[in-house]
Amino acid sequence: QELVDEALQLLLEVSTSKEYDKAFLNRFIGNIYATVEGKTKEALKYLVMAYEPDVLNYKEQTEIMKIMAQLYMMERDFPNAIDMYEKWMDYTGEQESKIYVRIASAYYEMKQMDKIIAPADRAIELIKQKGEEKSVTPYSLKLASYYERKMFKDTVKIGEIIVKEFPEEKKNWVQLGMFYVLVEDYKRGLSAMEMAYKQGYLEKPNEFRTLAQMYSHNRLPIKAATIQEKYLKLGVMERTESNLKNLGNYFLASKEMLKAAKYFGEAAKINNKPYLYRRQGEMLFQAEKYSQAVVALKKALDEGVDKKGSVNITLMQAYFYQGKYKSAFATLEEANKYP
Repeated sequence: QELVDEALQLLLEVSTSKEYDKAFLNRFIGNIYATVEGKTKEALKYLVMAYEPDVLNYKEQTEIMKIMAQLYMMERDFPNAIDMYEKWMDYTGEQESKIYVRIASAYYEMKQMDKIIAPADRAIELIKQKGEEKSVTPYSLKLASYYERKMFKDTVKIGEIIVKEFPEEKKNWVQLGMFYVLVEDYKRGLSAMEMAYKQGYLEKPNEFRTLAQMYSHNRLPIKAATIQEKYLKLGVMERTESNLKNLGNYFLASKEMLKAAKYFGEAAKINNKPYLYRRQGEMLFQAEKYSQAVVALKKALDEGVDKKGSVNITLMQAYFYQGKYKSAFATLEEANKYP
């Protein structure tokens, strides 16, 4: 009737002297406590008393061991959980993939990353042997083990296996692309990120940023610029100084000087960075927009740019090409102050 408190009250009042009856009673009480939220410790107390005499029948004893292991996991008592799972396997002679996954998870929780691999591998092996439904969990645990230990080549290998085994999971493609970056394999990194992009798997700003970086690393700056500009305009990526500056650099590498100047100027305004005004001025000068270059270069000088001599030389040339020779001469004299 699910009257748990009443059942426990009756059971706790029972007194018996026979060892089997005591174990049976403790098992009954422990099982009931296990169903009550917040009563895990009480459940374990009675289940241990039921288990230790080893007088219950095979089925009862094995059930207790499994429940105890699960309760230890809930209590984050991972050493005892692992011990009980291993005792259950020794006692029954059975092996289950789920048990090995739990053991690997326990090692993960204890930050014993090197011990994750063996049980995770055994779980994968049993899943294949028994024809069970594939699970990404043991692979993910291996991935975490290698990643946390900075074994990035092994991390990439597991990432590749996960993509092959679970291609429908969009995060796996993005994850693999990120891992290729760790080992500086930008060609494969771009392949993975492009595949994710074409399938509509990219969603987060850093994912689009990584794709743009991949294009840049693979000497495709115009594609990098196109991606970054698109998602800045859509509002997916924020118009931060860093994002705008990177976009300026992508357009610069693409020889798109006016667009580079535009984004360097926008980046400069956020925190009044003089070197970004300088970059804007230099790009405008190269695009032969001399009057606009003068404005940006003077702003760089006003904000205290480094290498004032070089900036003044560019400024002098901008005046010169406009036919403003007096201003050009005066700027040249200013440049001479900085050897």
